[in-house]
Amino acid sequence: LDITAVERELLPVASVLHALAFLVPEHDAVKFLEGIPGLELVVASIRDARARFNGTGPQGKRGKEISVLGRVLPVVSQFDRLMASLQHEAEPITQALGALDSERGAWFDPEVVEVFEQMVRSCQDAVAQLYRKEEAQR
Repeated sequence: LDITAVERELLPVASVLHALAFLVPEHDAVKFLEGIPGLELVVASIRDARARFNGTGPQGKRGKEISVLGRVLPVVSQFDRLMASLQHEAEPITQALGALDSERGAWFDPEVVEVFEQMVRSCQDAVAQLYRKEEAQR
């Protein structure tokens, strides 16, 4: 996955702000964030995160026209939502990854899904423990 050092550094910030954008209307969140110097790439990524890899999203962007972070954020966000809703299932990680895989090439960048899946599988026990811990804290 071709991601720059700056994009890698901004990914945690973009992820948190992308999640917060779900709590308020996206237009309001983006408008607020646009006023903060240094967040231009983050704002563009949040906008791009609504695009679908196959071009059927609201902006009509497709494939590599979508910024790297704009292709990564929806995969991570969808995995998080799936894990939260599948916690009581027998194999939540397998099911969540399967759901991401089913949208590969349509909603999600196939390369991003592949890299994300490899990362999750390489530390599957830690991921499962993280979500169990979150569930216990609720």
